[in-house]
Amino acid sequence: MIINTHAHFFNLRLLNTDRMRETLVKRLVSDGWPDYVVTLIQKVIDRLLDDDHIDEEKALKTLVEVLKTDARFKDVVTRAFEGVLPANVGFIFHGDTQEATVYGLQKALDKISQKLSDKNDIGQSDFDDIIGFLLLMIKPDMELVADSYFKFTPPDHVAVALMMDITKGGDQDGGRFEEQTEATSQLALAYPGQILPFYAINPLRPSALERLKKAIDLGFVGVKLYPSLGYDPFSDEMKALYAFCAENDLPILTHCNQGGFHFTKEDIQFAAPDRWSEILAEIPGLKICFGHFGGSENLSSAANVDSIASWTSTIIDLMRQYPGVYADLSYHTTPMNGGSEETNYFNNLKTLLQDPIVSGRILWGTDFTLVRQRAREENYWSYFRRNLSEHEFKQISETNAQAYLGLPDQNGTNAGENIKRYVGFLHRHKWAVKRIPSDWVKKTLITEGAEPGFIENPFGASFNLGKRSHRATWHVLLMVLCDQTNPIWRRPPMKHASMRLREYPRWPSEARSESRRRLDFQSLASQINKDLTLPASDGGPGAKRKPSVSYDEALRAIEAQLRKGNNPLADFGPVVDKIYDFQAS
Repeated sequence: MIINTHAHFFNLRLLNTDRMRETLVKRLVSDGWPDYVVTLIQKVIDRLLDDDHIDEEKALKTLVEVLKTDARFKDVVTRAFEGVLPANVGFIFHGDTQEATVYGLQKALDKISQKLSDKNDIGQSDFDDIIGFLLLMIKPDMELVADSYFKFTPPDHVAVALMMDITKGGDQDGGRFEEQTEATSQLALAYPGQILPFYAINPLRPSALERLKKAIDLGFVGVKLYPSLGYDPFSDEMKALYAFCAENDLPILTHCNQGGFHFTKEDIQFAAPDRWSEILAEIPGLKICFGHFGGSENLSSAANVDSIASWTSTIIDLMRQYPGVYADLSYHTTPMNGGSEETNYFNNLKTLLQDPIVSGRILWGTDFTLVRQRAREENYWSYFRRNLSEHEFKQISETNAQAYLGLPDQNGTNAGENIKRYVGFLHRHKWAVKRIPSDWVKKTLITEGAEPGFIENPFGASFNLGKRSHRATWHVLLMVLCDQTNPIWRRPPMKHASMRLREYPRWPSEARSESRRRLDFQSLASQINKDLTLPASDGGPGAKRKPSVSYDEALRAIEAQLRKGNNPLADFGPVVDKIYDFQAS
């Protein structure tokens, strides 16, 4: 199985902090984006994050409204289409995009993106990269981001999901960070055995070690550090955390290049690898991956990378001293400039892959979704696979990654304690997994003396068809949102579990006026309430409103949930549980 040890599946909403906005803009500037592009992206982010809710409709319309007012963007698109814009693209600039449907906006942006894209991703970042990055980051939930990633990966592919904690410290943004933690944990249940979550530690947020102890019970298998966000990774508190990681088989991945997210230039030096020698000497058995291998520019040097002083050569020295030191190749876009940089990069990399020690410590990583600022994920994969032999790619993406993560062998044996806890977490939630887990999960459970017994639940952890309330809600929602007279909806097809509300025939289209949509939502909420409370003697579920919930409150709660067009029907389960009591099964 191919393993990507460096990926992200969060979205803008989950990173919505003042510090995030500031550091993202600084990153765009340091990455060399033109001023007008930085301004454009900043406008999108500011407009989207001014309130605390992003849905796909608002996100797409905000993005389009910003893009259409930028003369340079319009000029680039017009030239790409040789002066003649197709009708389904022209309305972006000349039509009323506020009245457009989500589907129409998506198709228009996809068409523009495809027209602008450089299929080989050779050269500098362009508008295709801007659109592609923003379309990923404005997705309303992490699972949709992950879905877009797994569309092109092999069936048995595994990705490490790295959290990010961009905060000024204290208790600020605590609720948002907890939401990201829960969403990442749930992602492991959505892709069991394919997503391995790493918990973000930022010591500016209090009680780092106590929070980590709770996180490993939620399926987290490792720790993500990002020192250039403004903290010293070598405090006494952090040393105690590293000792805990070594004792509990928790590998660490730390950001390590001179780019990425940082608030001040001085903060970048917190990510330097040289001081880690002290920690590794004090804590035997600690596993650490230096993300980005110190920077791809070092491997693109004409000199042998091992012979000149750089963060990369420091990491190589650490590899030769300590058996738990690794590095990944994520966001290595420098060689994609071609010419001597490309030649030097792969010459240096191939030399390292022949070294008896270093060859076993280099990992495959991409930095999805952030690398989309520079390249399409699928092109990043194909670029490296073209330039490495099959054996070399297998070494970094399978053999080395399995050792770093503690994954079991092909028989399900020799798994690390972190992986045993992970499969235990999946097993405790075997009724909540959205897919049957990968074979390696089942084999590991069997070697641990457990019977897998997983039940595929495409509805997710919040919806249990074994509960009368959820079963009845599922039937009612399908009848109301599809065809109330069609008896087929009495037995819900499983394909509907992954559908979003906006995909159902009777969900009020964004193309209608807001006043009309308000009436439609109110009518649907009233019908749902009526059907749920239909007495059992009349063939209904017989739900009764809880004494603390008024009729108007029930309808408002249902209407609010209906308006979340990107959410699945299953999200109604917890909402209904708060409003109604059902007769016993």
